[in-house]
Amino acid sequence: MTAWLQTTFLEDLTLDIEGGGEWRHLLRSLRTNTRLEKLSVPGQILEDDMTFRELMALSHINSTLKTVDMTGCSTDNEQCKAAIEESFRCKARQQSYLAELRAVLGTSSWTSPTCGRVFLCGTPMAGKTALAHCALQLDTPWYTRVMKKMLPRTLGIEIHVLKNDATMQVSLWDLGGQDIFRALQQYLFPKLNKACVFAFVFSLYDRHRKQLKQNLEEEFKDEFLYWLKFITSNSEVTGFNLPTVMVVLTHKDKTEKKTGLREQTRVSNYIQMAEQIVSKLQLEFSDVLSIHPTVYCVNARHKEDVRPIVTQIYSTMEGLFTEKLFSVPEACCRMSQHILQWALENEKRPVITHDKFSALCTEAHPALKSLLQNLPAPNRFKPLQAIASYLQDAGTIIRLRDSNLLVANPNWLTNVFLGRLIGMGHGFEHAVESNSGAEYPISSDGFLSQFEFNTFVLDHLLQRLERDGYAGFDHMTVQSVLESLDLCYKVSAINGESRFFVPTLVKVESNTQLEWNCPPVEKELYAYMGLRIRCRDPRRTFLSTGFFPKFQITMWRSMKHQKGFNYNCNYNIISILHDCHHVLVENSADGSYLDVMVKSSKSKELVWKFVKQHILGKLFEFCASEGSPGVSLVMDILRTECVKQLTPCAQRKDQTVSREHLKDKLKQSIKLAGEDMASIPRNLYHHVWDEKSGTPLKSEHEAAMDLLSPEDIVEVRDWLKCEADHLIQKSKKWKEVLKEIDGTSLSLGSADLLKGLPEEPILEDRMSGTGFTDRRFEYGIQAVREDVQRVGEDVKKVLMKMDEMKLEIMKIISTFSKVQKTTHDNLLQLIRDVDRSNGICGSALELPRRPYFTKDDATMGHRITAAINIGKPLLLHFYCESIDKMHVVSEQRGFKLIVGRENCEKLRIIARNSVKTLWCLLKLGIHVTTSLGSLVPELQISENRYNSLATMSISSLLDIIEPQSISQTNVIDNSTAEKAWEYLREHLRHKFPNGISDQISLFPVVYTTSDCKTDAWLCRDCREKGLKDGKICSRSSEMNASELQLWTFFCRDPNRHLQKRDHQHVGPESERAG
Repeated sequence: MTAWLQTTFLEDLTLDIEGGGEWRHLLRSLRTNTRLEKLSVPGQILEDDMTFRELMALSHINSTLKTVDMTGCSTDNEQCKAAIEESFRCKARQQSYLAELRAVLGTSSWTSPTCGRVFLCGTPMAGKTALAHCALQLDTPWYTRVMKKMLPRTLGIEIHVLKNDATMQVSLWDLGGQDIFRALQQYLFPKLNKACVFAFVFSLYDRHRKQLKQNLEEEFKDEFLYWLKFITSNSEVTGFNLPTVMVVLTHKDKTEKKTGLREQTRVSNYIQMAEQIVSKLQLEFSDVLSIHPTVYCVNARHKEDVRPIVTQIYSTMEGLFTEKLFSVPEACCRMSQHILQWALENEKRPVITHDKFSALCTEAHPALKSLLQNLPAPNRFKPLQAIASYLQDAGTIIRLRDSNLLVANPNWLTNVFLGRLIGMGHGFEHAVESNSGAEYPISSDGFLSQFEFNTFVLDHLLQRLERDGYAGFDHMTVQSVLESLDLCYKVSAINGESRFFVPTLVKVESNTQLEWNCPPVEKELYAYMGLRIRCRDPRRTFLSTGFFPKFQITMWRSMKHQKGFNYNCNYNIISILHDCHHVLVENSADGSYLDVMVKSSKSKELVWKFVKQHILGKLFEFCASEGSPGVSLVMDILRTECVKQLTPCAQRKDQTVSREHLKDKLKQSIKLAGEDMASIPRNLYHHVWDEKSGTPLKSEHEAAMDLLSPEDIVEVRDWLKCEADHLIQKSKKWKEVLKEIDGTSLSLGSADLLKGLPEEPILEDRMSGTGFTDRRFEYGIQAVREDVQRVGEDVKKVLMKMDEMKLEIMKIISTFSKVQKTTHDNLLQLIRDVDRSNGICGSALELPRRPYFTKDDATMGHRITAAINIGKPLLLHFYCESIDKMHVVSEQRGFKLIVGRENCEKLRIIARNSVKTLWCLLKLGIHVTTSLGSLVPELQISENRYNSLATMSISSLLDIIEPQSISQTNVIDNSTAEKAWEYLREHLRHKFPNGISDQISLFPVVYTTSDCKTDAWLCRDCREKGLKDGKICSRSSEMNASELQLWTFFCRDPNRHLQKRDHQHVGPESERAG
């Protein structure tokens, strides 16, 4: 199969299998296929994280695959679907510029990319900058910067070239540790996992106290976990080429000089502690990150300490370069190397035009000039665009959207320009000059006026750039750079004064109050809806600081040209007005989730459609591309009252419920909803919201059908359809059981059991002379199937008519409940007749009716007793007789029996008829399980008549036993079978005069129906579940005086077991109510 998938010539392939492991194996096999263009898979495979990552790897690696159709993808997996679509868009863009390069530079030799990036991350003052400068001095002859005792603190991101030769081009990115720069770091973070190594730098030393850090273990774990989540959240999910993380502990020199032997021992212990934490997190993040196991403890200014780290970085890069995902012309590598060198030599000219970029490319590859001249004038720009696209992916340059400018020196952009700008806006002491006298504005909503923007952002920054020797910048250039990077957008006010939205550039002290702004409608009939968008995996991912501000600007850019949309935003808030819909999107204070709240005069299904199309769709697409591509988002339901009252964010933090919980509870309630159409809505699940002290939120409940989305209702409908199909399959199996039961007059077939089903003339074709109207019963189930199919065959139609669909589902539930009740009644009747036909007679009041034997690993005393009595030792057990799932009771010890001449034949009858009964129960659809390894799977009569008892009482492999082996067994008359059961009952009564319930951990109950009651012995868990579902009641509440006396003998205290775990079911009245 694998070889066929690798070489198949099919261009369109549909796969449908079960099991995540099989999917992962098949998807991996398709990586090298060179013909496949379209792959169709069920949307359910996205629920398995490892399979999703394998599918992402396939979308990146397979060069011909263009699309993946994921039929049946749920709303919870829309983010995964968006990530796969984004990977195809990125691959199409890459293939587009590679095709252009192939057309222009086809004569040049091709090679794999050799560009990589090293990121130094960690807490402030951890020694990242010192480590970077020391690493640069190792193998960079031109680097002459003097290592000062106190290096300046990093503003934003400081970028250096660590290695630039024919083997590799590696840049070193020193990330500022202050929180104010985290948003900038996310903006310029490489979204494609090409070749990235992260060095997490952590200091053991407390600069302020001049000693080892007190809470070292806790601080290290929290900070390391934060950066692992940051890297995971902002790295594209590819399933290969995982980002590598290294751990470096610094200030070893300070701990050695200023501490004694005892403190040095503590340092050694801390290093071991760090290694243990790294080892634990390595397992937790194994599928998303590659964490290097070695923990380096260094003096960041000592070359010999730093050299092993740099050597390991180069070794890791070489390993990442071996993943030859695509090839590029060597000319492009030479251009990258040339531009890097030019930028170092022309530090004060960081921004260049396209003409200058063209000149630099032709300097690196002279043949390019003649190649461009041979092209028509309109087409000469395309090859340069393709080269620029590759160099941006490699990290050599930064292209500015909708601009004629390129950043040839990324360090200027991330450190000198943006780092300084954000530092000034947030009052960072290293960025603000003490003698400048400038007052930097504090925004209340994330906006600056035109005057504030020109004064602060432009004038102060331009003055400093000019003073530092950066020429050629003006107001329009700076504004263009900021708008191209989505760091600001301009809004023209009605009075003519423009405002600039710059939430990440300045300090914001917001106290904005939410308010609804919908046009009034008659009788104020509004629909309210609330959703919470959060990370599916909060342990390993989060929405970082820059996510929401960039999403605000992305939404503004997409809606500014759409008619009818009134888009506004404040700090942490988006407001959209369109066609009687008012949508508020609020970012939480800690950025861990987004709340989407809607007020509309339209119907709720139209509200869902609008939100999905204009909010959720754009949010998932943004997250998968520019936002946080490593994050998978899920959607919860927000309490409606919080939406109506616009409850403050802090007060509604815990006022959500997951959609999966609502669907599960709704499905459970459907089975118990009943037949009365008027009572069904009340019986379906209602979620209870608790009262929240200190807020106006009181205790209330909301119907799950009103909270769930149309897609969720469709899912419940499809589940109901599957349940109906399951009942149909049950009825077919029951026919087989009736055919196998012979020689017995069955009593099944009361006409009252079928009361309430659709009317149809009763057909006279009946099985074995019984009154079982199987065809009429099957017709009832078929009615359920037709009702379900009639509801919303066109999903789009369903979404527009949600109320009608809910009404139809109520009708289906009513019909389904009738059929379900009939199924239950018929099943109990069948079980009685099966027992009677197989000779298992008598009431379950006296003894459980599902025995089986196992071989006894007898003690010495038991073996001696067996030898004296000339017999073989066996163990007698009883199954739990649940009609849902008959199973072995794990805590059941079993009864020791010695099989001799006197009792052998009686026990053989019990064993054989028990096996035959279990076979019929399997046919009825009752699942029988066992986990006993000592059972023997053969169903045969051994020559040794004692050992054959164990072989005949097997049930673990009944599904592979031939039915003939059971039906051909000799029929035993009822009187013989009754004598065998009487022997077993008397034997146990004599051996356990105080009752057997405690010995077998089974308790007698009654399955209740409209016309009959069936006894059964259940384990604790099944009994409690039956009491909760209302299917059973305690046996003691249904007995007359003589029955109660007999039962009390077998189970001394019937109510004692009910009191242990379910106090609400004590006593007959409460049991009847349950």
